[in-house]
Amino acid sequence: MIKIVSLSIVLSASSVYQTGFAATAEALLGYHIDSRGVTFQVSSNGCTSKKSLQALLMESSPIQLQLNRTTPDRCRAYVPYGVNVFYSFEELGISPGSEFRITNPMKVLKFH
Repeated sequence: MIKIVSLSIVLSASSVYQTGFAATAEALLGYHIDSRGVTFQVSSNGCTSKKSLQALLMESSPIQLQLNRTTPDRCRAYVPYGVNVFYSFEELGISPGSEFRITNPMKVLKFH
């Protein structure tokens, strides 16, 4: 069972939104898990916010968590380390202490 954690109305994980952009698994720069929830470090060109992303849960053993980008960041700012986006365990629908797995690919920072 897939649970969509978002404040927006979404038809499915592969929906194409009004912008013509299909939601895709975000390549993460990093993440941090603490007693309150998960902080994701994601790429940004200056316009990425929590509203640009959507957390999906697949109820399996362990629970699988994937962060998808639903809105492209078309800004042009130089944000080399991206931005941090926090989701509480309550927002994610995960009980604190529960085992879960983050399924997003990791992205390597490269400086020229």
